[in-house]
Amino acid sequence: MKKLLLFVFSALFLATNANSLIVENPYANSFKKAYALYPSVPKGMLEAVAWTQTRFTHLANEENSCIGLPQAFSVMGLTEDGKDYFRSNLSFVAQLSGFTEKDIKQHAETSIIAYAAAFHKLQTLHSNFSNNPADYKKILVELSELPVVNNITNDFVMNSHL
Repeated sequence: MKKLLLFVFSALFLATNANSLIVENPYANSFKKAYALYPSVPKGMLEAVAWTQTRFTHLANEENSCIGLPQAFSVMGLTEDGKDYFRSNLSFVAQLSGFTEKDIKQHAETSIIAYAAAFHKLQTLHSNFSNNPADYKKILVELSELPVVNNITNDFVMNSHL
């Protein structure tokens, strides 16, 4: 009887809350366009980065942090000035993709396509076109704003992020 009640309540909960579990992606068409332009980028990789970094929010960050943290920009959460600790991955993505930092910061679709272009360029550089997402760790580290420093604290931060 307890199992039946648990099942009924679980089913009822899922049925009534199913819509709240769905995440809206306002940039779905932009992601589709990026995958069409760069088909070697694994499907879902761009969304995973955008969700992790910004929860699909295009960041303009017109105000400075009150505690001096670096600002992230665009739906991809790219850092412009790492404040001598974080890496400035906005300039790295701009350099690899050929888009300007200004365009990447201002336009969500441009930032998505620029990130895809940078990812593709690193895929080509490393000859990595695997179907296994774990094989892209090196590329994700290269595109991350997190520092690559050989100490236990930063190693923990990077590995937690990935």
